[in-house]
Amino acid sequence: MLSSFPRGRIEGNELVIWYDMPADEIDSEECKRYFEGQLKLVEQLLSTTKSECEEFNDKLRNEVRQAVGRRKEKVLKDLELEKQLGGS
Repeated sequence: MLSSFPRGRIEGNELVIWYDMPADEIDSEECKRYFEGQLKLVEQLLSTTKSECEEFNDKLRNEVRQAVGRRKEKVLKDLELEKQLGGS
């Protein structure tokens, strides 16, 4: 689990990450490390989210398949019962 989250926002199709610091105190290497760290966090979150979505979808697919199977079985039993009772 990640201990922190990236700081930024989505604007349209872009991820906007900012770094607030007085202009006379900006250290280019520190700034670069910050942005690389933020991008790494985003990539980790995307990877984790993708895995969780795939796991959820697989589980949901199986649950739906089982539910449909149970429903089909019930409908067939009900039709057989109706037939045995002289229904249509």
